[in-house]
Amino acid sequence: MIENGQDDDDANAILKWILRGNRREFSQRHVKQRFKSLTPVDERVTAALKELTRRHYTSEVIIRKTGGRDSFVYKVNPACFEGGV
Repeated sequence: MIENGQDDDDANAILKWILRGNRREFSQRHVKQRFKSLTPVDERVTAALKELTRRHYTSEVIIRKTGGRDSFVYKVNPACFEGGV
């Protein structure tokens, strides 16, 4: 797991959510809805997702054109489910 400050605590919470749900990919919107108790949610979720990407738990964001607002999707490193990373 990740250690240090608030961004790291938030990243750990999101990582646990990913692993518990066996999520191979997820949208930024889904994370913001799930972790809406993090105030301010936009800044804290964004910082935590950047930390997960920096540490190679998730991929860089993929932007999917949906016809409406773009969807920001992250793919999870398969090694997370095998005890790696």
